Amino acid sequence: MMNMINIKTFCIATIMVLVASSWMIDTAKEPNSTAFSLPFNDSQYDKTTWQEFYKLEVANKPIDLLNPDYELLAAAVFYATNEFRQGKNLPQYKYSRDLRDAAENHSRAMADSGFFGHNNRKDTTNANPRKRINKVGGRYFIVAENLARVILYKINNPKDYYAMKGENISSQQEFKFFDKKIKEELQTETYIEFGKKTVKMMADSKADVANLISLHFSHCACAVALPREPFKKKKMPLGMVTQTFGGYKLN
Repeated sequence: MMNMINIKTFCIATIMVLVASSWMIDTAKEPNSTAFSLPFNDSQYDKTTWQEFYKLEVANKPIDLLNPDYELLAAAVFYATNEFRQGKNLPQYKYSRDLRDAAENHSRAMADSGFFGHNNRKDTTNANPRKRINKVGGRYFIVAENLARVILYKINNPKDYYAMKGENISSQQEFKFFDKKIKEELQTETYIEFGKKTVKMMADSKADVANLISLHFSHCACAVALPREPFKKKKMPLGMVTQTFGGYKLN
């Protein structure tokens, strides 16, 4: 039997246009509204359960693609992950800022440079998950990474929409996206819906789900990057998700 920490996995699984990817490497009670402060930030993770997060009004609002709350997007994926783990009777992941910084750097690099994968060939200092995590000060015996490209609208199949080009209030050309069947403009997911959608996609990937249910990882963090100009192209914008994991933290 192969020991988990001596396995290196790399897998990209495609589900329609939703794509999830996993990477791993080894080396050496009722919510109380007063408990929350907005905007959501690092200090909230330790004192907020996924049940409490799901009841936040702001987390149940549709994502504004021109002004997204990246903290909420990251938290939504994190808490959906812990909801999934609880359903498997697994301990909850702890949040880690260094994992978040590494994830954030990679999601933004993918969104801006137009690539999708665990290896950043344009930046050797951030070439792979281990380098990205070490660069921001993270020290773990083992690390792993899941990636996903997720539709931000309330559809799953790209064949179910069409794009229409027009002019916005600032007289600039842009695209809007419509449902093919009912001919109505598509609505974006809420933050919580996006988080659940992302984790469900990862759970359907054999490589990704191994990280979601692992007992070797104790810490996790997520990040999402959107296109800087989401309506400038005919192709529907996607959320670039990076989820990083760390196990056996080195002090």
